[in-house]
Amino acid sequence: MCNPRRVTITATRELAENWEREITRTVNRRGTARGEARVVQDLALTQGRPVLALLPRVLEAGLDDWTREGETWRHAVEGGYLRYTPADHRLEIVAVAEDRVEVTADARQRLQGQVRGRLEAEGLGRYYDDGWGGHTEDKAERQAEEDAQQKLDRAARERIQSEGDRAEAEADAQLTARAEAQAEEALAARREAERVRLEEEAAARLDRVGVRARQVVNRLLGAAYRQAILDHGAQRGATVVRDDDAGDVIEIELMMN
Repeated sequence: MCNPRRVTITATRELAENWEREITRTVNRRGTARGEARVVQDLALTQGRPVLALLPRVLEAGLDDWTREGETWRHAVEGGYLRYTPADHRLEIVAVAEDRVEVTADARQRLQGQVRGRLEAEGLGRYYDDGWGGHTEDKAERQAEEDAQQKLDRAARERIQSEGDRAEAEADAQLTARAEAQAEEALAARREAERVRLEEEAAARLDRVGVRARQVVNRLLGAAYRQAILDHGAQRGATVVRDDDAGDVIEIELMMN
């Protein structure tokens, strides 16, 4: 036995192969569906002008947890909120029902093309002059041919894979945008479908929300009445002897000078 000899064979192949690939982009969207039920009251029908005139002043002073939103004032209560608009004395009591919604949208596209080109690969085989172990020159040539063909097969697969990957990368942005648009449309439809159910749910709890909201309104009106009494006393030079606000009961004592 001596050092092995090498046999190299260079093989070529003309590549002209069609390929096809289907790609999918999936987009998930989550959001909140919301339903509301409301009752509207005109405070001008039940309250005098002096009290109505003082409501903005009381609100500006920072009563409770009222927050300003443009020309209106809002106060959250369990299960909803109330909104007061000083300009027209409109009071809204709103019950809210919410639920999470989730949708999934798939966008698919079929890609296809053809890979053309010339491939070349070198195969290698080994043998011994004395044919040791069955490694003859003829067998080495066959091994070199098989090695070259395997390399050509691998190169062809890689070329086809590369071409498909390139085409998929080019289509990715547009296909993803399509999936996103479909998901947004599906989410809007799901929200709208849920809104009807949630509005019924909100309507069922409107009475309970109304009780909580009217407690807040009564505190607001009480603060306005208190300010009206204090202003009236001040106009007549009265001295405030007692001014206690225990929440549900306001006690004011004035001494006229």
